[in-house]
Amino acid sequence: MQRQNYFVGDEIIREGVQADSLMFIEEGVVEVYTEFEGNTFLLENLEQGSVINPRAFFVEDLMYVNIRCK
Repeated sequence: MQRQNYFVGDEIIREGVQADSLMFIEEGVVEVYTEFEGNTFLLENLEQGSVINPRAFFVEDLMYVNIRCK
């Protein structure tokens, strides 16, 4: 496991990329969102203790949402 730090507004994962890592939120909040017809739609906020992209990682799928540091 490797620790990585992100700052407010940093894109962590973009839609359409291969899910090649499993991430655990140690502190802070990330936004899970999607974009459609030029609009951004917030789907969920993930906080400390959450796991980012477990399903996509284990089935070796593409990401269908965007994730950024909040």
